[in-house]
Amino acid sequence: MLRPLWFVLTAFTFISSQAVAQGLDLSLSNDSAQARFSSLAGNPTGMGNSEMDIGALYTSGRGDAKDGLLGMLGLMVVGNAGSGAPELDVGVGVKLFAATIDNDNVAALAVGGRLRFHPKALNRLSFTAEAHYAPDIVTFVDAQRFIYATARVEYEILPQALAYIGYRNVWADLTSGPNVDLDNGGHIGLQLIF
Repeated sequence: MLRPLWFVLTAFTFISSQAVAQGLDLSLSNDSAQARFSSLAGNPTGMGNSEMDIGALYTSGRGDAKDGLLGMLGLMVVGNAGSGAPELDVGVGVKLFAATIDNDNVAALAVGGRLRFHPKALNRLSFTAEAHYAPDIVTFVDAQRFIYATARVEYEILPQALAYIGYRNVWADLTSGPNVDLDNGGHIGLQLIF
C-alpha cells in the first residue's frame, strides 16, 4: 500500500526549480482524497508551456468497492488553442500511474489531454475536462487497461485560488478478475496557485 506513496514522494524531487507558477490542488469526497502539486514552466518560443505534476489519490472502499492508493507523475504541454478560440486552453501529454488496489498492483503509462474553457462572458467561471488512457501494451503488473478521467466546474475566488465541483472516474481492467473502479463519483476541491 505504501509503494505508490513512495513513488510520488520520490518523483517530487524531479520537479523543476525554474517554474514560473506552482499550484496545489486538493479534492475530497466521502470516499476519496486526492492531492496534486503542479509546476508550470514557460517556453521562451511563446509556443506553449510545460507542466509537470505529481499527485496521490486515496480511496476508502465501502461495500463491494476496494481500498486503493494511486500515485501519478505527469508531463503535459499546455497552451492557448489559437486566435480562433482565445478562451480555450489545450494540453497534451503523458502520465505514469502506479496503484495498489486491495491485493492487486497496477502500473500504467497513459497518454492524455486536457481542455479548459473560460468564457469571458461568465467572468470567473471555467470548465475543465481531462482524460488519460493506457491500453494493454503500456499497462503492467495486474492490469490490462487503465483510465483516469475527470471533469469539473471552477469558480475563481481570488486570482490565485479556485474552488470547484467535479466528477472523477479511475478505472482498471484487472487480469485477476473484473474491472474495478478505484474512484467513481463527485468531489469538491480547491486549487491554490503560488
